[in-house]
Amino acid sequence: MDQFHNERKDIDFSISSKGMTLFIGDGKLHYQFSRLLNPGAAPGDMRKPEFIGKKNEQLQWSMYRMDVELVGANTHAVAIPEQQQDFYSRFYERSFTAHNSKGRQEKEIIAHTYSKITYKDIYPSIDWVIYTKGDAVEYEFVVRPGGNPANIKFKYGGATGLEVNRDGSLTATTPMGTVKEKAPYSFDDKGKEVASSFNLEGDVLSFNVGSYAGTLTIDPALVWGTYWGSNGIEEYKSVMYDGTGNIFL
Repeated sequence: MDQFHNERKDIDFSISSKGMTLFIGDGKLHYQFSRLLNPGAAPGDMRKPEFIGKKNEQLQWSMYRMDVELVGANTHAVAIPEQQQDFYSRFYERSFTAHNSKGRQEKEIIAHTYSKITYKDIYPSIDWVIYTKGDAVEYEFVVRPGGNPANIKFKYGGATGLEVNRDGSLTATTPMGTVKEKAPYSFDDKGKEVASSFNLEGDVLSFNVGSYAGTLTIDPALVWGTYWGSNGIEEYKSVMYDGTGNIFL
């Protein structure tokens, strides 16, 4: 739902991290940054007397959103989820009869987690693949014979700064954080590298691609950083890590 509690049917998937949530759907990426404004109201400081018993609606948040649209993309492209994970979320949807609040009904909804999503034919003969790799999020375009890499264009809305860096990467800056796309690495169906780079014109990003034969894969990676923390003292007492390298404080 949006902030007015209207259903957002254009959102298919989300990826959450500290200070930022990425929403995916209809050929768009929505980066929503968030920061808690209540002094000392970070999760570790909720034991303070002034925050004990405080409801979510009493907490003050600052939010900022950057929208990245695939220009001219097929917004009805079929999304194919792959590599289902063991982790899932369970939700309960409640409804009431018109005249009897005791006639409450609950509907259980299971939201599964996947590490790979493929949007088939996001452009003619081009698939858009989004996946997690370690603690990073990456996407790639698979350009099959007949597809034209020149059709792939990203339009940035909400970025206060866009720059192609000397190493070939792109940095999109917002007031609450940055998103960086590493320089694209492209290869054909035989694994041979194909020369490629970003081309930025105003707020529209596209790819320069060398000659190739067969199927082409264009593979950049996303990295984001956010500003987070509270005005109080923060500390941790122990540290652990799991089998996939995630660190817990």
